[in-house]
Amino acid sequence: MSIERIEDFAAFEKLRSEWNRLLDESEAPTVFLSHEWLTAWWKAFGKVANGQTAQDDAGLYVWIERDETGRLIAAAPLMKRDGIVQFMASEDVSDYADFLFLPEAGSTFFENVLNNWRERGDVFPADLINLRELSPTLNHLPAAAEQLGLNISFSVMEWAPVLRFEGAYDSYLSSLPRKTCHELRRKRRRLEDLGGIRSAVLYHPDDIAPAVDRFTTLHRAAGPDKDRFWGAANMPRFFKEMLVSLAEKGWVEMLELWSNSSLLASLITFVHGRETALYNIAFDGRYSSSSPGLYLFQEAIARSLQNQRPVIDFLRGREPYKYDFGAQDTRLFRLSIPLKRNEKK
Repeated sequence: MSIERIEDFAAFEKLRSEWNRLLDESEAPTVFLSHEWLTAWWKAFGKVANGQTAQDDAGLYVWIERDETGRLIAAAPLMKRDGIVQFMASEDVSDYADFLFLPEAGSTFFENVLNNWRERGDVFPADLINLRELSPTLNHLPAAAEQLGLNISFSVMEWAPVLRFEGAYDSYLSSLPRKTCHELRRKRRRLEDLGGIRSAVLYHPDDIAPAVDRFTTLHRAAGPDKDRFWGAANMPRFFKEMLVSLAEKGWVEMLELWSNSSLLASLITFVHGRETALYNIAFDGRYSSSSPGLYLFQEAIARSLQNQRPVIDFLRGREPYKYDFGAQDTRLFRLSIPLKRNEKK
């Protein structure tokens, strides 16, 4: 086994193909851990290869482990910011974060990383957020810390409702409470009464790029908070680069709802394996009484079930509509390791 620390962005970029292979084979795959996502995020918000810092004074702090054949078997997508080790992500845009590792590597990878931190005299406290409750990291990392006599704490920091259903969309609707099913159908008919209603599914990179621009315009118009979000340095750049690069992998679908020539709503979804993640939605506030967002959520759920993706993840946040669709809470955890520089073994 060999473990290596990567602080150079160019070196990280070269890992793309084997990083994504590891993602597909790991125990907790998600597009938020893909090389495309992390690269787009780092270019927008981290310290890039030319030494310029876009928004955060962050330094790359990635650890990888290879087996005797040189095969990548584990990776820690980390950075250092303000003297703290964190995931290469932000609470604003990345719903999930984690380590990547093959099942056989999990028992030793974390101990190797923690040992290397200390042996190099380069130890920082760690604050790791947005770990899903089913992540094996929640078992492996505390066990490794305890083995080394280190204190670690974890707490629930957020909730992510998830819908799981095997079967056809009509069967899914029938499984909902009668009142909920009636209300969804009523709102759908009300929207269709506007006339000229059509939906479109976009997934080709050439179609995604202009769709991101339309989404951004619609989302910014929703209010001052949304406008400030998009006004953050490099935020539009991140979204376009991230979505186009994920579309090249077949991991993005954008659903749009139109009434004649008017765009009523746009929904960004991630599709990976047997899961669909409903990432973000924008809609024209002038049509809010007709619930165009609910219409697109129904379209996305129907499409997911039709394509044998029985897990529909509504991601972070406990908005009431998610539970109307039958989603159940899952927990997101924060892990903290209060290591200090030059801590003795």
